[in-house]
Amino acid sequence: MVKREQARSRLEMLGPGLLFAATSIGVSHLVQSTRAGALYGFGLLGVILLANAVKYPGFRFGPDYTAATGYTLLEGYRRLGKWALYLFIFVAVVTMFSAVAALSLVTAGLMRVILKLSWTPPQIAVPVLFVTVIVLMIGRYRWLERITKVLVVIMGVSTLAATLLVLPGIQWNSAGSWFVGQVDLPTILFVAALVGWMPSPMDVSIIHSLWTRAKMLEIGTPQSLSSSRFDFNLGYAGSVLFALCFLTMGVGLIYGQGLEVATGASQFATQLLGLYEASLGLWSVPIIGVAALAVMYSSLLTASDIYPRGLSVCIARLKGPEPTDATLAGEGDVRWFRGFLIAEAVGASFIVLYLLNSFTRLIDFATTVSFLVGGIIALLNHQVIHGEEVPEEWRPGTAMRRYSQACIVLLFGFAVSYLYLIFAV
Repeated sequence: MVKREQARSRLEMLGPGLLFAATSIGVSHLVQSTRAGALYGFGLLGVILLANAVKYPGFRFGPDYTAATGYTLLEGYRRLGKWALYLFIFVAVVTMFSAVAALSLVTAGLMRVILKLSWTPPQIAVPVLFVTVIVLMIGRYRWLERITKVLVVIMGVSTLAATLLVLPGIQWNSAGSWFVGQVDLPTILFVAALVGWMPSPMDVSIIHSLWTRAKMLEIGTPQSLSSSRFDFNLGYAGSVLFALCFLTMGVGLIYGQGLEVATGASQFATQLLGLYEASLGLWSVPIIGVAALAVMYSSLLTASDIYPRGLSVCIARLKGPEPTDATLAGEGDVRWFRGFLIAEAVGASFIVLYLLNSFTRLIDFATTVSFLVGGIIALLNHQVIHGEEVPEEWRPGTAMRRYSQACIVLLFGFAVSYLYLIFAV
């Protein structure tokens, strides 16, 4: 009976971890992981696993802190100093317009191919953006979670099915597919980009904390240690699994075929659909098409929520401490949230319609900023989880504390190496 109640409690608390998975399994998985398999076979398998392992503590401490204290990570940052809040604002403002624009374009490109629409991707992307804004303004966290859960189920089933389809065509005994041949500058830069966004930028840990608090307030009960960790680990393990699935698709469909891999995210996703049709027949296209579209729209939906939610709460934290009896957002926070949502959609639409010529540079700048501050955010999360407001049972044990410290060193090492490659080589 006790075990049944524990299982029911865990299922009831499921949500924030699935939102994290939906956010992560986007361009970094559908495009980057598949391209990794297409270009290097299984040679970058270890890199993908390492990236997920190195970021695990920093991501886990976000929901841990909120479940333990009832506060969000942004309140923990405020206790360290307002400079930490300004750092988040800087990253969010730099990232949100280009990131949402990129996700909307890839989603629109897939919709155009799958639904055989005559509109251009920008013409499809703008309406999709504003429909997403309306959904989030009306439904807020409740609709966000429910829609994402449906998309995650569709994504999971169709992605696993698509992966199984390519397994028979893989030459498992090909030694070359398990090693990276020539390690040149383009390879190193590709690896840096893969690590930077695998499974997601580190600042998503802050939003995971906000989603955890929203879930707690929605159901009216605090999270237990076991249910919080179960939700997080399920979402994190899912993001790792799907990264490996898309890596496998790249190996099975493209690696060793002498094909030129498309560089643009939308073009690459379209190329992937064409390769399924050529290799397995027209009947296979709906399977990968549904998987790809569910992957991209779930990422667009959660990413569209990330920045307005974080910025609206951040504004409140700058004004004063978070009251213990606060609701998800006061009336002022609702107005900020809606205002940031509209500004995000307008800014992303402007980029999609008028700045496509400089779009790659915008994306490169945003991803570089997120990559470089990853170690800083991991360090902040490490400090916050050891704060005096965190109960002892929620603080990391000795092994996890040492593991987190080692991961922070590696993240700073990745950032320094990236800067050296960009400016010194």
